Amino acid sequence: MIIIHYNPHDGIITNDYIDTLNRAMGEGVTCLTATSITRLKEILSKQHIDIIDIHGCWHDSLPLVMTLAKKHGTRIVLTPHGQLEPWIIKRQLTSMLLRKHLYQKQLTRRAYAVIVMGKMEHENMKRLGWNRRLETIPCSLFTSSVTDRKMASDTLAIFRKVMDSDVRRLMDATTVKALQLLFKAGITHNKRWINEEEEQLLLSLTKQQWRQIQLYAYYTSTLNVIKSGANTMSMTIPDCHPESIRCYLPSRIETSEVKSIPAIVADADGKHGSEEVLNMIKSLRHKILHNQLGIADIVQISDTLFHLKTDEDEVRYLLKDEKLTSFTSRVMSLVKEFTGLPEGFLLLPAINDRKTIQLRQRIIKQLKI
Repeated sequence: MIIIHYNPHDGIITNDYIDTLNRAMGEGVTCLTATSITRLKEILSKQHIDIIDIHGCWHDSLPLVMTLAKKHGTRIVLTPHGQLEPWIIKRQLTSMLLRKHLYQKQLTRRAYAVIVMGKMEHENMKRLGWNRRLETIPCSLFTSSVTDRKMASDTLAIFRKVMDSDVRRLMDATTVKALQLLFKAGITHNKRWINEEEEQLLLSLTKQQWRQIQLYAYYTSTLNVIKSGANTMSMTIPDCHPESIRCYLPSRIETSEVKSIPAIVADADGKHGSEEVLNMIKSLRHKILHNQLGIADIVQISDTLFHLKTDEDEVRYLLKDEKLTSFTSRVMSLVKEFTGLPEGFLLLPAINDRKTIQLRQRIIKQLKI
């Protein structure tokens, strides 16, 4: 993990704090420091940075920092150092209100985590209401109740929590492809649907890539399919225990259970009724209309289609009669992309129009905080 501590104010106390953190951070973490936007640009242009920890929050360069972080796929952590306390805001009311409306609120909200140093600052930030991901870590420079090493280890835990959140957006192309292949193998239960090149891709996955896949699968209720896929490929998944890994989640996932699409039951002859297939599509449309679409739904649809035995002509007629043909074709596009289900199992030819792209983005952003 590579961290940049961005300290544009270049204050002595903040510099001491950053130096103390860096000395005690331990192995496996590279900490860099930038006090100017020029230096920050230089570092970002040379290597990928995981996190920019912004120290202080009133410098005029911060809007550009947000732009650079977005451009380079770098996550932001904010350490205000008390600069959002109410008496600080009142001290220079006019200029600070202008900054507040221009970028202050946006910066605080965009931060994956806000690190405060005491109970009072935590309560004031909580009342401000700009970011619920508040983490309190006492500063060893100001209190003897915490050691340098403890402060550093607690800060590192927050950095790791940030990097374990919304991992789908951190996956590289290889990891995304591996996720699709594991879904396909878990649905088909047969290695013949995975070619030799794809199998080699799965075998080349690193522990970090497996960690991302398992975390994503756990929080999208698809881990059982991933494990089934690995078992189909005779692969041993590295121990990860995603249920015990701390990360930040969207409030809708924290407060609600995932509701599955109604399963389709075959009759005595092993056939699936056309009306049941239609109701499954209607149920999926209902979830989309209520912004509840998830990868688990696409995986479930893919699994149903793979095992489906029905009168496809009648199903298509019913879909047309209900004006669901285009919608179903968009769903088929998602099925094809996210689980790699062969075209022969699709109800209708896939279409990739503007609405399909919107549906795809909902899935990709499922764990966005």
